[in-house]
Amino acid sequence: DHDEVSNVVFDEIGDLSSLKIDLDGVVNLDERIRVSDVSSIVEVDLRGWADLLGLTVTEQIYVHSKLMIVDDTTVIVGSANANDRSMLGDRDSEICAIIKDNEVIEAKMNGQPYMVRKYAAELRRSLFREHLGLAHDDPIVDDPIAASFFHDVWWRTADINTEIYNQNFPHIPMSSTRTWEQWNEKSRIATGDASFRDKLQEDYQLRRIQGHLIVHPLQFLEDESLNP
Repeated sequence: DHDEVSNVVFDEIGDLSSLKIDLDGVVNLDERIRVSDVSSIVEVDLRGWADLLGLTVTEQIYVHSKLMIVDDTTVIVGSANANDRSMLGDRDSEICAIIKDNEVIEAKMNGQPYMVRKYAAELRRSLFREHLGLAHDDPIVDDPIAASFFHDVWWRTADINTEIYNQNFPHIPMSSTRTWEQWNEKSRIATGDASFRDKLQEDYQLRRIQGHLIVHPLQFLEDESLNP
């Protein structure tokens, strides 16, 4: 229970305009758990579905708050965006906090022994379990950068969920929809075909969806010019 976490220190975030990020692989704070495989960086979204007045509907889950958990040791949470409006300091008003728990516990990163801070680790594990539809105490999420977790749990769950959503809701953004013509056709089928809507209502595939994790449709409308 995160409400019971004690000894949490809140620090102000100073000027972030000079912050630089090394993109030569993913560099963790501890070099022992360095991840050089950039292909492990993926964009994912959250999506849900429900029965509404006899009609099966879906909606992307939009989380407006910003959260970063670094190496299960440090939490940054607040309202700031990674753009000039938030970072220049003289435009939008923002607030962020760095949270560092003084309680250190043993864990593993990439299969290696690693000391983490209790609050950061438990928050990250709780969110991962929620996104993946796992039990509240499932240990599969404990090592977030193990290849077995990334490929067999995180990516596999997102991939299966995405495929089920794409099959049952052809009008939502997906990477296979690359033109406006394809988008309009899929939207026409989804809204105009009563038999399709009946199929959705009875389609038990949706019950196979675990959690809310899906793959971000990076190729959506890729063949269209979206310049203003």
